[in-house]
Amino acid sequence: MPPVPIAATLSAVHGFRILLATVCAGTAVWAFAGVASPASVGLAAPAHPSAAAKQYCKAAVKKARKAAVARYKKQMAAQRRAYFRTTRTPKLRAAFVRKQNAQLKALERALKLCK
Repeated sequence: MPPVPIAATLSAVHGFRILLATVCAGTAVWAFAGVASPASVGLAAPAHPSAAAKQYCKAAVKKARKAAVARYKKQMAAQRRAYFRTTRTPKLRAAFVRKQNAQLKALERALKLCK
């Protein structure tokens, strides 16, 4: 059997390394897309925490969540005033209020999850 030229061996190794790197990159992208996509999150857990069964929370956790809701409610008006002072567009103001209310609902939902 005649000896294989070194250039051919290196070319084959180089090609194999490129193929391996491509497969690894493709697998990483596939895994990240599977984990980060909203559709897969919906399959792993309920869309809203309120849809899940109530869970046990330590007293300290429940107290912290309750304090977070109270603190957020207390600062909502001040945040709104500050934002409205700088923003005159009704559409942007309404969006800000919607986001504030959504955040408040999320905090309240997290509190309600505790037994």
